[in-house]
Amino acid sequence: MRRFIDDDVHEETRWVVSYADFITLLFAFFVIMYSISSVNEGQYKVLSEQFEQAFYGVLASTGYDQYGQGSLNSSQLEAQLHHGLPDWMQESQLSIHASSDWLEIDIPSRLLFDVGQATLTLEAQEVLNAVADILVQFQNAIRVEGFTDNQPIANSQYSSNWELSVARATTVVRQLVANGIQPERLAAVGYGEYQPIGDNLTSSGRQKNRRVVLMISKGALLRPDGLD
Repeated sequence: MRRFIDDDVHEETRWVVSYADFITLLFAFFVIMYSISSVNEGQYKVLSEQFEQAFYGVLASTGYDQYGQGSLNSSQLEAQLHHGLPDWMQESQLSIHASSDWLEIDIPSRLLFDVGQATLTLEAQEVLNAVADILVQFQNAIRVEGFTDNQPIANSQYSSNWELSVARATTVVRQLVANGIQPERLAAVGYGEYQPIGDNLTSSGRQKNRRVVLMISKGALLRPDGLD
């Protein structure tokens, strides 16, 4: 008879053990939350950035994104470009656009070259070095495109805007190579005045048309595969 009474008492008090376990876990949870809230914000940011660089550095070397797809980290590349070029973007001196196949870095010619010239200015070297520091971490193919307005070229060095646009694209390619970008990832293309994005009848439109665009492929190929 006593055994049955002890069993009943045990059944009635079993909840106390579960309750004690729950309270212990709840206490541990609040201790952890308090510890996290007490972490120095600067230290947390540094730790977070170091972890992100280490993690995505491995992914970049393998040629796969965080989802295991062979898109060569295009989403991470875009994030790093936005993070690494804030000064020029805030001042609207360059812009970044994304499509299904490409990331585009649009750089006004006034930031890179003097009028009618294809020699980089000091500021141009600074911005291209910053871009190259990011691109060198990845393996995406890059097509550098030069564009001009429709005003006739006014010097003897280039006989047409087409030649000027090609020369400028080639100059940018050389600068990227000098900063560690593999030459096989690069191509230089000149469109001259024939692909405007602004109205060449206005000063502001012509200014928009004078640009260099870095077309960063979301794949590894500069040209369609399988062509002879």
